[in-house]
Amino acid sequence: MSTKRGVGRPKKAAHSETDAESPPSYPVFRCGMKDCMAELHNLSFLQTHCLKIHIPYSLTCQWEGCDDQTPRPAAAMWRHTREKHIKPIAWQLGDGPAAPSSGELPSIQTTLEDLLGSRA
Repeated sequence: MSTKRGVGRPKKAAHSETDAESPPSYPVFRCGMKDCMAELHNLSFLQTHCLKIHIPYSLTCQWEGCDDQTPRPAAAMWRHTREKHIKPIAWQLGDGPAAPSSGELPSIQTTLEDLLGSRA
């Protein structure tokens, strides 16, 4: 006697661990600073981490005659220097004569944009 299966749904297969859905894979933005093990989930968090953790807050203004000795990170120190010291000179003396560009050196604007990540 042969055993024939009847018409209908096939038997359900037992669930195996290989059937489980894999969790999505995301890139890891690892901090490359020496001895830092931080792994962030996007570029913005990596940049913020670097500025808050690795850029020293111990920079103080060295401009002659400046009484403001508030410790600042590099970007904030540049803003202080530009606003309190460089802009007054610009108002007093203007831009000065233009020097011919060698084409090899980046402009101060490009350098500041690289440092600060935005228009200076």
